[in-house]
Amino acid sequence: MAERTIPLIDHRHSAARPAVPRFAVAPNGLLSDRLGRRSVVMTSMAMTAVVLLFMAFAGKSTLFIVFIAVLGFVLYAIRPVIQ
Repeated sequence: MAERTIPLIDHRHSAARPAVPRFAVAPNGLLSDRLGRRSVVMTSMAMTAVVLLFMAFAGKSTLFIVFIAVLGFVLYAIRPVIQ
């Protein structure tokens, strides 16, 4: 009997991905021009640490899923600053 492999990435649930750059990238690009890249990167890393801390205490609740979305938003928003 052949073994079934489970795909690592399920592309059926990635419909929200194109909407993220519009809301996350533009504000950080403007902020990095005004405040400097270092302050934007440090703020984003601090926000990442806080979200990860909240995720640790969320356990197996639905709030954990919300924190995953916030974490993705914070990490994706920093892309134009560090590139």
